[in-house]
Amino acid sequence: MRTRILRPLGLVLVSVAAIAAGCKSKSGGGTPDSVAQAFVRAIGSGDMAGAADRWNYVNDARKQNEDWDNIPSGQRGQIIAKLKESKQGELGAMRAYFGSRMRAEAAQITGATATVQVTGGPQGPVTLQLEQADGTWGVVAVTASVGAPQVPG
Repeated sequence: MRTRILRPLGLVLVSVAAIAAGCKSKSGGGTPDSVAQAFVRAIGSGDMAGAADRWNYVNDARKQNEDWDNIPSGQRGQIIAKLKESKQGELGAMRAYFGSRMRAEAAQITGATATVQVTGGPQGPVTLQLEQADGTWGVVAVTASVGAPQVPG
């Protein structure tokens, strides 16, 4: 009898935890350092969707839409989804410049912007530029060594 009660309770708790984890946004993060490290790990392992999750789409969208704050939230979500899909392809072009041994150095933070040097890559160092929007940090540009493709915001 006791087992029958505990099993459903356990399933409910696991379900609630899974829903809560699914609701948590991967985008950005609490600090420029944590965002940069997650971005480097993702792109280094070939996870372009994971790398794209660390991009700052709000700033990209504001640059493209002067009235961003007046756009209904549903439309904003659609705009960001399209930007994210496009960004995954752009980041794929940078894959050769990232490797599994790359390391994000400490972020240099100035207000709502930060720069992170990434070292140890097969093609030389990479610089990440991050910005904070709506309290969340995200990558806005990737600059590789001379001659490498650049991924602007």
